[in-house]
Amino acid sequence: AMLLSLDIVADADLDGLVAPVLKSLPEGLRSYDSKAVTIENANSQKSETAKRFEYVLQGLKPGNWNLIILI
Repeated sequence: AMLLSLDIVADADLDGLVAPVLKSLPEGLRSYDSKAVTIENANSQKSETAKRFEYVLQGLKPGNWNLIILI
């Protein structure tokens, strides 16, 4: 298994941001529900907030995969 982390940083309220969908996962790759964490003051020099989405991906067979993430 592997962990895919996606950080989105903005100077806006990210509470309404939903987890991006992993579209068309290749055969042989399974994903599990995303975990979302909000990170306040992501950049100490600016008033920015980050939201991190974490996906657990499990390879069901050996291989290389390309992922498409739509936001």
